[in-house]
Amino acid sequence: MSGQQAAKAAKAEVQKGPRKRSHFTIEDRGVTFKLPATAEELPGDAVEAGEEGKSVIFVREMVGPEKFKEWKQTFAPRRWLMGDLEPLAEKLAKPYGFANAGESQASEDS
Repeated sequence: MSGQQAAKAAKAEVQKGPRKRSHFTIEDRGVTFKLPATAEELPGDAVEAGEEGKSVIFVREMVGPEKFKEWKQTFAPRRWLMGDLEPLAEKLAKPYGFANAGESQASEDS
């Protein structure tokens, strides 16, 4: 390929722009969450929180702070409980093949 052909190819690539990401949605308690199509596009902080068993942080990082707030408000006038959060954490983790995302492991006393 000549230098001129390479320049044309590079220019064509730039004109295409960045790859468009596809998403899918899930719903919980009437709130719709838009999620990345692949695990490679997940927020790193969400994955890290899931690995560390921090389900509140996992969910908030996966859906964003505004959507998390909207979801929590669906429980009014009562406060939301961890038992309310775990099913949502599982819904968010399952499409990416994560098992037990955000669940803290019970410790065993010696």
